[in-house]
Amino acid sequence: MRGASAHLQVLCAVQLRCDTDPLPLSQLERALLARVAVGTGAAATIDALVPWIWGDDRPSSARNRVQALVSGLRRKCDRPLLETTKVGYRLADGVSCDLASWRALVGADPDLSPQQRWRALDTALTVFAEEPLQNIPPTGDVRLAQDALRAERLAVLEERGDLALRLGELRGLTTALTGLVQEHPFHETFIAQLMRALAATGRQEEALRVYRDTYRRLNDELGVGPSEVLRAAHHDVLHGTPSHGNRSHGNPSHATALAAAPVDEPETLVAPKLPVPRMLPRNPSNFVGRDADVDRIRHAATGARRAPTVVHLTGTTGVGKSALAIRCGRLVQDSFPDGTLYADLGNREEAPAPAEVLGSFLRLLGLRGDAIPDDLVARVGLFRSILEQRRVLIVLDNVAEMSAQVASALELMVPVTAGSMAIVTSRTVHQELPDALPIRLRSLQIGDATDLLSAMLGEQRVAADPDGAIALLDATGRLPLAIRLVAGRLVNRPDRGFPDMARRLVAPSHRDRDPLDKLRESVRMVWERRSPAQQDAIALLARLPVTGFSAWLPGALLGDEDAGDELLETLLATNLIEPVTSDDGMTLYRLHDLVTHVARAARPLTDADVTDATMRIGRALLRRATACHLAFHRRLVPAPPALDDEEARPVGALAAADFFRTDGAALLTVADALAGRAPDLAWRLVLSAANAQHTFGGHRSWLGVATRVRAALSAPSADQQLGRALLQLAEAWHREDLRSQSLRALLLAEAARKALTLLGEADTAAAADIVAARAAVSLGRRTTAERALDRAESLLRQHPDATYAGWACAIRGLLHNDYDELDAAEQELTRAREILADDGDRIAYAAATIELARVTWRQHKLGSVNVLLSEVISLLQHYDEQHLLSYALDARSEMSYQLGRDEQALHEADVVWRRAVDSADDFLAARVRRTRARALAALDRLDDAEADLRASIEECTALDRPLSVAAAMHDLSSVLSRQGKHVAAAELLRQERAARASAELACREEFDEAYGREVGDDAGPVRR
Repeated sequence: MRGASAHLQVLCAVQLRCDTDPLPLSQLERALLARVAVGTGAAATIDALVPWIWGDDRPSSARNRVQALVSGLRRKCDRPLLETTKVGYRLADGVSCDLASWRALVGADPDLSPQQRWRALDTALTVFAEEPLQNIPPTGDVRLAQDALRAERLAVLEERGDLALRLGELRGLTTALTGLVQEHPFHETFIAQLMRALAATGRQEEALRVYRDTYRRLNDELGVGPSEVLRAAHHDVLHGTPSHGNRSHGNPSHATALAAAPVDEPETLVAPKLPVPRMLPRNPSNFVGRDADVDRIRHAATGARRAPTVVHLTGTTGVGKSALAIRCGRLVQDSFPDGTLYADLGNREEAPAPAEVLGSFLRLLGLRGDAIPDDLVARVGLFRSILEQRRVLIVLDNVAEMSAQVASALELMVPVTAGSMAIVTSRTVHQELPDALPIRLRSLQIGDATDLLSAMLGEQRVAADPDGAIALLDATGRLPLAIRLVAGRLVNRPDRGFPDMARRLVAPSHRDRDPLDKLRESVRMVWERRSPAQQDAIALLARLPVTGFSAWLPGALLGDEDAGDELLETLLATNLIEPVTSDDGMTLYRLHDLVTHVARAARPLTDADVTDATMRIGRALLRRATACHLAFHRRLVPAPPALDDEEARPVGALAAADFFRTDGAALLTVADALAGRAPDLAWRLVLSAANAQHTFGGHRSWLGVATRVRAALSAPSADQQLGRALLQLAEAWHREDLRSQSLRALLLAEAARKALTLLGEADTAAAADIVAARAAVSLGRRTTAERALDRAESLLRQHPDATYAGWACAIRGLLHNDYDELDAAEQELTRAREILADDGDRIAYAAATIELARVTWRQHKLGSVNVLLSEVISLLQHYDEQHLLSYALDARSEMSYQLGRDEQALHEADVVWRRAVDSADDFLAARVRRTRARALAALDRLDDAEADLRASIEECTALDRPLSVAAAMHDLSSVLSRQGKHVAAAELLRQERAARASAELACREEFDEAYGREVGDDAGPVRR
């Protein structure tokens, strides 16, 4: 994640933002940042972080886990987030924090005037308006910190209230204090402030009633009387004496009579208090998920004290809008002491009738029927006047499809002044609902959907068939109502399995017993309101092989960009599709499963129709992918030749990367679908994704599609022969660069080179020779590598290409380094960087830089090594090239070892090893074991070092990497010698010489010149 600024929030849900975008963090990463932030300027030590993050359930390797969390955070943002001090960690200088802002405002200059101090505190309370330290593990240390922060906030609220009374800043004060008293019914300072604020606005009777209610509550629940603070406020209100410079208004004699009545006697002078209306339906059972949405609604309820608030929940049928509205209504209704009003508008097509709804609300708020005016304008005015003095929650459920008319009707029924809040639910979105907070509900995440199914059918039944449960949940579209309906059928049928029920949901022959029939009918109602052209387009989208699509795809499908945008807006407004945002911020859209079923049934299409639509999408994908080729930072695999005359618009580097992250999976899916029907288009699509396939679907998905498409290229035509050869080239590079499968890569590259030469494709034949040379170097076959490089360079003299020339130099430099020809290696690698510096393949440039760093530390130029590694790590982080970044981090761990920083080297090597295992890079995992073993040996952990080196030898042998085997054997012989196992050490040195000879490298006695610091040696003075 790139960012020019970073802001950490801990006074609410813990969140880190880079620029304006929230950074996706794990719960433990959020906890670590929160502890660093609450440290009041001091660095957070590891001893303090461990109990904060894990409490009493700390892992055995907690210190390493903390360091791994710090490393993970540093990878996620390319600006510094944490600084390491001598004792721990602190926030970097460029990271702002809401807690620091809060304390700066609260601790402002003590010489401020009361007015300035009140404004500072008022601003501070907008910063700290929610529960602090949410969504991190609630360990004991976290709970203590939450209590301390709450106490800080309460103290500021007390001071702000006193200042407001003193300055006469009474607007909204009684509403705010009423809410605080509701939250803290025994906080006598707030109660006293509320009494004074009521009296200052002429409401002495209410102030005295507050006192009497508090008197009873203290006596009944705590067995104590009011404090001096509360008695003083009572005295001031009772006698109308000035309070903080403000004189009370009203009828003192009436107030005196009221207050003089004994506490145990009824208040005969005040009308009986009507019951507070609480109209919400029963709380939904087995409510799961929606944590983020619940938090947003609760936060909105907090903000209602300052401004009128409307929350608009939208989503497709059955997604759980009503359940969420009711659930949240019950969670926040205590913040609205004057009532909760609810109206079910029944999803009627016509606009709701405000007069009827308002009449019901007014009666519930205490008005007699004859006091409610018939005129709608007067009724709205009366309703708004009542809400002006009250705090009420209004829930308007099941609004029909939104329109300007419906939005106008709703405007008459929602609050327009601070203190109250409305929650509106509807199937569709409309921009004319004023100042509403829109929350679009999506299908449940698979974990939440499984929890709901387990809650209704029992965990045992779901755990017995997890795959069947997932298939069933997918068939329901993971809609909460659909899951409930299906579970209702299954609860009495323990004999019916999940796969069988899933088939019944999808198979048309079972529609007469379909538990989702009512849901489908609701979707059909929305479908039928769409135009015939829109229905045709939706039916095509429902039959495309892709599961998600980009915003441009409907326009490509319709052949009209404007029509595509209009269709997308309609589908979003009616919630027939939902946006799906990935962790890296890319947005795709997907049809709800119920919509797909309804569209397929309502608009059946022929296979020819579907193939034609798929080919239109395929051609559009190919044009975009081809346009991205020269802007993408990987370019070794060539762009496919054009299939039509239409030219694609050039794009920038950022747009190219975004395209592949967003549309790469669709590109492969379409290619797979077209392999048998349009192989010429299919192989071009696969090839166009070859350089970028690591950014979206993973290596296995690209390789599987490439294999199937290549198998479909069986015709003898020149085009299909070219396709087969280019896919062989792409697969060879894939296996060598990303999978460490060098022998297979060499065979594929040589076959591709022969075919491309016969086809007269000289430049791509050069690319095949470059891949073959890289694989041969990995296998220790010097002669083969040099022959391939000579051929490539000969071809490039006739057909110059900067990318391939740069790669050729980089691989020749790698070859020289492997065979200890350091000056020649430095010359070739430096030349590669010069060729690629301006606008070449950035991965070739990075690979050359990593190898040059290895060469320079072997030449003892350690200052240059640090510069090179810093440059390449920054470059790879910028392009999010995690695979090659692991190799750069491996080089850095080697550098740490050479400098004698053995603990640091061990930690860095552990991080690289985990990354290698996660990415299935067997060679890197074997290679970094050797670095880790050298650090372990330096720390006198000889048994651990021996185990790592033996594993490295075994793994490198299996990968046919003789030079790496020889290096690990040399280190293992040193470890065994230190253990006193001299016979075994001598045998390993003999095997090492044999391994080096097999790689055409003469034996050399002075291994320290080749590998720098010998195992077991102290780090000596560095030669520069």
